[in-house]
Amino acid sequence: ITLSYDPVQELADMPEFGLLFTLAADYENLRWYGPGPQETYADRMEGGKLGIYQQKVQDQMAAYLVPQECGNKVQVRNAAVTDNLGRGLLFEGDCMNFSALPYSPHQLELAGHAYELPPVHHTYVR
Repeated sequence: ITLSYDPVQELADMPEFGLLFTLAADYENLRWYGPGPQETYADRMEGGKLGIYQQKVQDQMAAYLVPQECGNKVQVRNAAVTDNLGRGLLFEGDCMNFSALPYSPHQLELAGHAYELPPVHHTYVR
C-alpha cells in the first residue's frame, strides 16, 4: 500500500495522515526496528535508542492517569504484529510513526479511568 497526499495551500496542516488496522486480539506480539523501548514522539525522540525491540501489545499502554492514545514509535524502519505462531503483518517504511494498542482511539476517548476500558477483543495498529 502506498499513501500519498498533495496538500492544499489554503488548508491548515493535517493533524494526522495514516491508516488504522483492526486485528484480532490474538495478534498480541510486537517487534520493531526503531527507537525504543519506550514510546517516542517527534518532541520526545532523544530518550529512545535505535534497536530491535519485542514487547506485548498490552505493554504499549502507558500508565497515564486518564487513558489516552500512547505507545507511538517514531522513525520506525519496520514493525511486525504477530500471533503466538508467528503469523501476522509486517509494516515497512521510511521512518514511519507506528503504534499497536489493545484499544481503539474511540475506546480510549470514552474512558475517563482505566477501569472504564472495555475487555480486549482487538489489536489496533496505526
